Amino acid sequence: MLTQLRATLVQRLIFSLYLERFIQYGPFPFILSLPPNNMIEAPHTTSRTSVLPVEILEAIMDQLHTDLRMLGICGLVCLEWLIRSRYHIFSAVQLSPWRARHFFELCRTKHCTFVNCVNCIEVDGALATEEICQSDDLELPFHNILSMSSSFLAHIESLRIRNVNWTLLPPSDQDQLRQRLASFSRLRTLEFDNVTFQDLREVVRITSCLPPLSHITVNIEFSKYVEHAISSATALTLPSNLKVLRLGSDEAIPVLLNTTFKDSRINRLILDGVKLWHIEYIGCGLQSLRTVLRHLQINFSRGEDHSVGISDLARLDFTHHTNLRSLHFGGIVLNHQTISGLERGLSHLKIQPMRCQMKEVNLGLAVESESLIRQIGWCSLKRALVAKIQCRLNLDISIYLSSAGSELVTDEVVENLIQTELKGLRNNGGIGIRVNDRTID
Repeated sequence: MLTQLRATLVQRLIFSLYLERFIQYGPFPFILSLPPNNMIEAPHTTSRTSVLPVEILEAIMDQLHTDLRMLGICGLVCLEWLIRSRYHIFSAVQLSPWRARHFFELCRTKHCTFVNCVNCIEVDGALATEEICQSDDLELPFHNILSMSSSFLAHIESLRIRNVNWTLLPPSDQDQLRQRLASFSRLRTLEFDNVTFQDLREVVRITSCLPPLSHITVNIEFSKYVEHAISSATALTLPSNLKVLRLGSDEAIPVLLNTTFKDSRINRLILDGVKLWHIEYIGCGLQSLRTVLRHLQINFSRGEDHSVGISDLARLDFTHHTNLRSLHFGGIVLNHQTISGLERGLSHLKIQPMRCQMKEVNLGLAVESESLIRQIGWCSLKRALVAKIQCRLNLDISIYLSSAGSELVTDEVVENLIQTELKGLRNNGGIGIRVNDRTID
């Protein structure tokens, strides 16, 4: 809260200063620079003295790095701001089908200064139908955007591809596009979000032609039956250079975890939207990664049809994960049906204490009632973990109200309850608590 208030005050201060200089000197001179005293006597002098130190200017620019509109306005009227702020403005660029052509025309110009500032590009196929007033000949399909990006932006380190159907491309175009993607010689992060493939083979081909790739996010669907995609994945091997694997779609979790992790170096696995039928495939994937995995994050789906709770994790075996450092279980909805399984699920985790190097266990709890917080056996919950492993317990509590909720739960109510219920544990330094992204001291 204090940091946010400080940032707001800084923004207001610098904007007021900009406005004052704008009124005094007009839109063209450097707003934060004043002419030297001899400017009138020596009109040819072009040097200017800065009103604010460079360190303060840079600090303010960094404070505004998320406010791209303000950075753009400041960059239009101040060259000092433009030189620095373009690294924030152009660090991530969304190439829409209806404006990508104009963007590449700018990149092609001799005096373009922002090309080297682009670090991430995003291609979203869903935007193709939003600008219906644009003529079709100006819109570029996603594969053309990616191909042209490899010519001008081959240095990028992150690529996001969203809402496209890869199966609409003929095999020859897929081969050509894959060769173009291989031109991103520095690409470290690749994200597929709502992308449709025939099966997993094309994903493996793409990742295999990107040696620097270390982080991949896969939220994809398959045009074939998911059973076929799962069975065919057993003959596929993900590249050994991957270190972070994030899966978030209903079909991506079982399919990719059913691949062969030969010589894998994946040390961080993040699973979003986990459902009950995924547990079997998660267990298979964990066994394949048992010697290299260090961080595991499982976020449960909140869907009522395939609800899964922490008690279901007793089916997972962590006894051979000797290098596992942290466990994160998120999306745990606490209600009268699941609250009893919280302690039982943690106490039945299959972890071998003598061989475990666990440093922390994180629980993301979603509560809707004050009474539910009182019903949790916090001390016994901590003892259940201590009996298994000597580690720190972090609680990330989110407050939400459902239609069935009858009580108004506020952050203050939860904080007071936590302070009372966990006073002894907190004094021992064995637990950390955050409520709605705010740390309780």
